Order: sequence, then C-alpha cells, then structure tokens
Amino acid sequence: MRLLKNFYITIFLYFFSFTSGFSQCGSFNIVANKTSACAPQVVKYYVNNAPDGTLFEWEIAGNTFFGGDTVYQTHIHPATFTPRVTLTLPDGSICNLSDQSLIVEIHEAPKPMFEGLPIVLCHGPGKSTLTDITPNTQSRNWIVDGQNYSNTPVSIDHQFFTTGKKTLSLIVTDQFGCKGVKTFTDTIEVLPNLTFDFDADIKNGCIPQTVNFSITKDPDALYDKKYYWDFPGSSNERDSGLTPAPRTYDKVGAYFIQ
Repeated sequence: MRLLKNFYITIFLYFFSFTSGFSQCGSFNIVANKTSACAPQVVKYYVNNAPDGTLFEWEIAGNTFFGGDTVYQTHIHPATFTPRVTLTLPDGSICNLSDQSLIVEIHEAPKPMFEGLPIVLCHGPGKSTLTDITPNTQSRNWIVDGQNYSNTPVSIDHQFFTTGKKTLSLIVTDQFGCKGVKTFTDTIEVLPNLTFDFDADIKNGCIPQTVNFSITKDPDALYDKKYYWDFPGSSNERDSGLTPAPRTYDKVGAYFIQ
C-alpha cells in the first residue's frame, strides 16, 4: 500500500511540474527593435521576462544559433522572416516562441541609375537633360559638376559651363525609406566647340571639271578627329579622311559641299 501511495505522489508532482513550466511560456515574447529596415542593418532581438539560467536557441532569417536573451544580427541581404527562439528553462521545461504577427522585413537599398541626353556635348558647353530611371524611387537629389539639386522631379536640365569629362552623383530614396547613393565618374563629356574650314582649288568652270578640296582650318583637339565629306553632284558623293580624292563634275549646277 505504501508503494502505491508513493507512486501516485510521484505522478502528481511530475504532472504539476510539467504544467507549471508549460504555463510560463505565455509570459515570454520576442521583440525586435526594427521590423522594417534597409540592408545592411543591425537589428536587436530579445526575449522579455526569461528567468536567469534559461538557454536560448535562436532562428533568425534561416540562421540557427545559441545566444542569450538579447542578440544582435547584421542583415546584409534582403529578406522577410519571423524570428523564432527555443527556451530551455532552468526546470527543464521547453518553450518554443514564434509570434506570427512579428514579421521583420529587410529591404535592399536602391541602386541609382540615370540617363543623360545628350551624354556627349559636341559643340562646347551646353545643356543636358538628366533623368532618374531607378525603379521605385520616391525622391531624389543630384550633385552635377559640383552643383546641388534637392528634391527634384524625375528629370532635370543642367547647364555645363566648362569642357571636359563630368562627374555626377545621384541620391535616391525608395518607398521603404531606403537610400541609395552612386557617383558616376566621367559619365558626361563636354567637347570644345571646334571650328573647321575647307576650300576648293576651282569654284567656277566648265564641265567636265575636276576639283580638289583641302582643309584650311584644323584646330587641335584632345581626341582623335575623323573627317567625313559629302560631295553632291560629283562622280563620287562620299569620302572620308583629311584630304579627299579629287572630284569630277560633269553636270551644270551649283553644289553645296560639306
């Protein structure tokens, strides 16, 4: 009879200990100091009210590891997830915490892109239209050749006053508040306005007439120059090079050479 009594007491105490430990789980919860952030970002996760001596096994963004009641994770890549943690309490009870209402979203920072028209200004300083083509941009700022443009529409017009290769920076913010910054080096080129001239050895005559053309003004440039000729009405209307071949005209008329 005594053995039977001890047996009942043992079962009762074990059941009481288990249910007591299980009931504690409802007093714990996971907290994240940020639920929407832009990568790269450090997020703090912690469990409230866990007693001393508790063991914590975390699962965050697909990574499982042991830690304390407070952990910090650096999120480099975009992801959407619900953090989970398994608590082993000092009395051996197990609590699996997963709050489905706690969803952490890590967003990728936007990557600025733009188009310029024109991208090469061939006739000296002038105006170029710059257009932000970054997807999902909500706002943008520019720094173009040292000049700031804040909170602009999608496109801006910038006047260049000097020649050379130009650098611009584009700073964009998307719908999540994530910011992307990119500097485009030597992306727009402003060439000097070079003035050329040419002449012909014969400008009037009788047909058939062979005419020689030559460059009379050829300014220096910082780039390789190419020459293209147009000779309407001649035996061969197209040519290229610094000195074109002689042209023969066998029809009466006045011709515009370029």
